[in-house]
Amino acid sequence: MCTENPVKPSRKSAATVLAQATGRRIAEASAGRPSAGRKSPGKLSGHARDFVRAIAAEFDADAASIWLYDRIRNAIRCVFHDPGRLPQGEASLEFKDEYAVKEIPSWQSLKQAARPVVLRHCARNSMLWHASEWLAARQVETTLLIPIREDAETAGWFLLFHREPMDYRPADLHRAASRGRDLALALEFARAAAEEKESAIFAERNRIARELHDTLAQGFTSILLQIEAAKSLLGEAEKATFVPLDRARDLARESLAEARRAIWAFRPRALDKSDLPTALEWLVRNMAAGSGVGVEFTTRGAPRALTVAIETNLLRIIQEAVTNALRHAAARTIRVRLTFANEVVRVSVEDDGRGLAPRDARSGEGFGLISMRERVENLSGKFLLSSHPSRGTRILVKIPIPSAWPG
Repeated sequence: MCTENPVKPSRKSAATVLAQATGRRIAEASAGRPSAGRKSPGKLSGHARDFVRAIAAEFDADAASIWLYDRIRNAIRCVFHDPGRLPQGEASLEFKDEYAVKEIPSWQSLKQAARPVVLRHCARNSMLWHASEWLAARQVETTLLIPIREDAETAGWFLLFHREPMDYRPADLHRAASRGRDLALALEFARAAAEEKESAIFAERNRIARELHDTLAQGFTSILLQIEAAKSLLGEAEKATFVPLDRARDLARESLAEARRAIWAFRPRALDKSDLPTALEWLVRNMAAGSGVGVEFTTRGAPRALTVAIETNLLRIIQEAVTNALRHAAARTIRVRLTFANEVVRVSVEDDGRGLAPRDARSGEGFGLISMRERVENLSGKFLLSSHPSRGTRILVKIPIPSAWPG
């Protein structure tokens, strides 16, 4: 639920103050799910709440909410709700923090609203019909709906709730529109902070990946070469020495594989130099090299650029799935397929190994499955697992591809 305990509001309401005070701290306001060039709604935190509560206090509102349109989920989601002075109401009528567009009869009217709108008799108002029971239980009589506009589009709504009939004058509505613009600017600062933070994280991951590659990975490769060179110099009488040398070679190979996995756990450098299909094919073939397991990689559809978050998470999901197949499945062949469609990118990883026990397949626990599932859910995608003992395992991932926002 999107609920928060009421806190005495601060009087700081200028967007510039918000940006200076919270630019480093409210990145999670929009770091939930990626979209093309913009972030989907997250949760406000820190001084951002004080900023919003200050506006609510300025208009003597009994409660306040911020809702943003999430194009990927085709829904509006609450990123802030202060129940304020509203009565708690029945437990069966708790605050709902997300509505699918199809649940909102007044969706088109909401999208087209460019100026603040006063909504009266809220429990019976058609624009608020989707929340009528909640509004009735909280005795909300008047709601001021303030559009949050970005690039001449309505990106969200700031709602101020009153238990009494309110008479908003033109000057009040003009001031409310100004506060809506302040809030839109504040959200833009939050998104910029989130993108800057994400860029810094990926830059550091790249740096660490380079260090691992240039030190550990190359070091183990040199050790392997030296061991093979030493074996070539030994004669028949010294073959007993081959046993410890072979053990050292195997340990070096395992350590090299672990170093490579560590490198790919960060933002892969291959993505900076090639497209996603090329990077994925290199990854799976490199992982299976020397294992005796055959790898098949295919791409369908016209490849297209995806967000950094989608590409990186797909790489890690495939890395985890292939690692599981190599370590646990005793597979002879691993098939990886990448498919680009109009609104979705699909990835399947299939092996012909021993498969999972029915209980493990149903629960989806262990072997990194939880991590993969969480990555997919964070991208608003779907994760499907099918497995049968002695008949292999198939993992299918579907990720929506963002287009123009807010849509």
